[in-house]
Amino acid sequence: MRKAVLALSPLHQSVFRMIRFERLSVEEAARQLDLDPQRVEELLTAVIIALVVDT
Repeated sequence: MRKAVLALSPLHQSVFRMIRFERLSVEEAARQLDLDPQRVEELLTAVIIALVVDT
């Protein structure tokens, strides 16, 4: 899993870290990253797909 996460862009890694480890909501992460919540959901979806494909 670590290899898959490190292969992602820094923005994808930030979204993953904030939601998975810092336990922020999509809305909270979006505020901190100054992004639309929909964009954060898209980024998180891409991370989840990358993790599934890697396993």
